[in-house]
Amino acid sequence: MELFDIISYYWKMQIGVTIAVAGCMKSGKTEQLILAGRRCHYAKYPFYYFTHSFDKERRKNLTVENHVVSEDHGSINIKEQFFTNTADLEYLLQFPRGVFGFNDIQFVDDPFIEFVETLASRGHIAVSAGLDNTSEHNHFPLRTPGGARDSFSKKTMYDLIGRSNEIIKLHAVCMYSKDNTCGNPAHYSRFLGDSKGVIKTGSQEYEPRCGLHKDV
Repeated sequence: MELFDIISYYWKMQIGVTIAVAGCMKSGKTEQLILAGRRCHYAKYPFYYFTHSFDKERRKNLTVENHVVSEDHGSINIKEQFFTNTADLEYLLQFPRGVFGFNDIQFVDDPFIEFVETLASRGHIAVSAGLDNTSEHNHFPLRTPGGARDSFSKKTMYDLIGRSNEIIKLHAVCMYSKDNTCGNPAHYSRFLGDSKGVIKTGSQEYEPRCGLHKDV
């Protein structure tokens, strides 16, 4: 099922739900949220869009006021709001029933898991999109509560994904091109710089790779 179809099903059933959208770089996670947000707008479901502020500096050149921005597909007229820690979002618990889209959630602190579950328990639909693995093929660590960028928790993206009610797993197309473009389904993010790190980001620094080319 498409993301919006899942949202629409639970909305009409008047049931809260947590949905995880996971995959490697350039697998279309942001596009899924943007498309779902556009369709929520047409269906008149209240839709709110949030992006983790870790990548805000790089996104300055992409940001358009009151628009959600996709590097691949331009922008749409949905306000994009940034947050740093889960505590920044707690005011949403007082909102009337709505659909909340959270992007780049691989950078969140671990209270975020309980936060989206609380949203769902109050009838909201919480969609969390992010990378599942680091460039070293390890599960992405979440941060300690209110912690700095390098203050990692024992909890990981696998905890968030595993506790979600619905999971959408996306893949990209392998861009390995030493001889020619591979084109196989890609499930890994290959960092192209000199050193690897779990918190590096930026689409120009990574390529999606298949299992055959994830380390070359």
